[in-house]
Amino acid sequence: MKKILIMIGLILSLGVTATAYSADKNIFNNPNSLRNSEQWYAAPLRKSFKTFVRACSTETPSNKVSIYTDDITKFRVSRRVSSVNNLQTVKISGTVGIGPLSAPYAVPTVKGSKDRSYLLYVEAYLYGPDGKVYDIQSTTIKGAGSLSPKGGKVGFSVDIGKGYDFSRGGRVLLIAGGDSIVSDYPMDTCVLFGGKWVSVR
Repeated sequence: MKKILIMIGLILSLGVTATAYSADKNIFNNPNSLRNSEQWYAAPLRKSFKTFVRACSTETPSNKVSIYTDDITKFRVSRRVSSVNNLQTVKISGTVGIGPLSAPYAVPTVKGSKDRSYLLYVEAYLYGPDGKVYDIQSTTIKGAGSLSPKGGKVGFSVDIGKGYDFSRGGRVLLIAGGDSIVSDYPMDTCVLFGGKWVSVR
């Protein structure tokens, strides 16, 4: 009887391991993952964030971040250098338009409601001339920042680089992402839509 129980335990263990392996394999086979994406902004993110990346205002495992197949963003921004407590900072503000979502991505319906919407976030990454990231900030979205799968436009602003020596130069990478969005691949529900470089000078 003891041997039978041990065998059953071993079979169950192997089944769980196989399922986990299959899920992990599916993650890595995702052609739109940060690891595999050919979108222009995937390369600097891959280089800077090997294990975790700030996306949709949270630290997310890099291998679970998905990137939309096209850049569906349209940024219109302005920037100005200001001083906060005698430390320089750059304020970037403007609007970002997001195009409609299509397969394999979808926005799930909320239980008890027919409405479908996701939250929009914009992350700002300050890159120095040496290619290193010196600051990361999540923006403040004007209004709720909630969009339907058809897309839309929202206003935002962000202060970044407090204390950074802006005379060195550098630039800010703005990335828009939505949460909660699902697809055929097991991943976190944050999907990156596109981005824009903004010079700090």
